Amino acid sequence: MDLIHAMRVFTRVAEAESFTRAAQQLDVSVPVVTRSIASLESHLDIRLFNRTTRRVALTDAGQSYLEGCRAVLDQIDDIETSVARASSETRGALRVVSSAGFALMRLAPVFASYRERFPGIALQVTLMDRPVDLVDEGYDVGIVADHMVKSETLVMRALDTLTRIPVAAPAYLARAGIPREPRDLEAHAFLAPSNDMRSHLWQFVDGDTASRVHLTPVFSSNSPMMLHGAALEGMGFSILPQALVEHDLKSGKLQRLVAPAIVNDGDVSLFLVYPSRRFVNRRVRTFIDHVAEMFRQNA
Repeated sequence: MDLIHAMRVFTRVAEAESFTRAAQQLDVSVPVVTRSIASLESHLDIRLFNRTTRRVALTDAGQSYLEGCRAVLDQIDDIETSVARASSETRGALRVVSSAGFALMRLAPVFASYRERFPGIALQVTLMDRPVDLVDEGYDVGIVADHMVKSETLVMRALDTLTRIPVAAPAYLARAGIPREPRDLEAHAFLAPSNDMRSHLWQFVDGDTASRVHLTPVFSSNSPMMLHGAALEGMGFSILPQALVEHDLKSGKLQRLVAPAIVNDGDVSLFLVYPSRRFVNRRVRTFIDHVAEMFRQNA
């Protein structure tokens, strides 16, 4: 028995003082109403109505139960209204998790423009570069690299692809020499991404020529920003997203290595992820649509 439904049927019969009128108001058959009341009386082990051929009247127990039902149903209605309103409003907190390196590169303008459009929403942004479980860790939406997604049940929308290139600071190259081809990198100090399964073995492609290169890390980090800083300090060379080092390449703080060879299968895919296509509240929906729009415009 659906107790809440039975309470609603009971309340309607009590107010209508008729099984027939209650059935009409609920748009169900009279036998459905009769069975619901019988099930409720059996569940409570009390008689709720005195029935005659002309009218239906509450018993003393029924009157007490009616007062309790009204209080409970009013509270349930209030809760449902509150939840529905919260789901439809663009107000409140939105918990976002993002790849740290990418967020620091690209997302500040996205967050700023979103807040300008929806000032009632408070963004709570957490940056990390480890695998994350959105549901278990309590996030509403993520902007993350593919290696960070733990769950197979998430909705994933592709946003961008980050191309990685090998770079080093002029000070390091002055000490260690400039590698001319990918195999030369084996003799150099590698600043490695610790969350990359290929942190030791990499493949480079130059036209039709492919080279498998074994790189020995002297320093590793799960943060592209840390690797970027280490490369700028001359600790060695690293393989970093081109968007992260573009300004440094132009200013001469970093140099691209072994061009025109490229890292084979070295791109990092970035995704917008969220738990479900169904029942997406308005805060999450507006954020998803805004981020997707911003990336389309900048493609």
